Amino acid sequence: MNGNRVQAATHFEAAATAALEAGRRQQAEILLDVLATLDRAAAERVQQALEGSP
Repeated sequence: MNGNRVQAATHFEAAATAALEAGRRQQAEILLDVLATLDRAAAERVQQALEGSP
């Protein structure tokens, strides 16, 4: 993975986490779809957070 993809994945993970913390689950799920194409491990962390949220 090149630097741009790493940076993009970092930003998408942060955005998805922030969306989830703000109660915007649907937005987090949309970001997760993109994140999964960039970094599978980061996507799994967000997926676990989604599963653990109300």
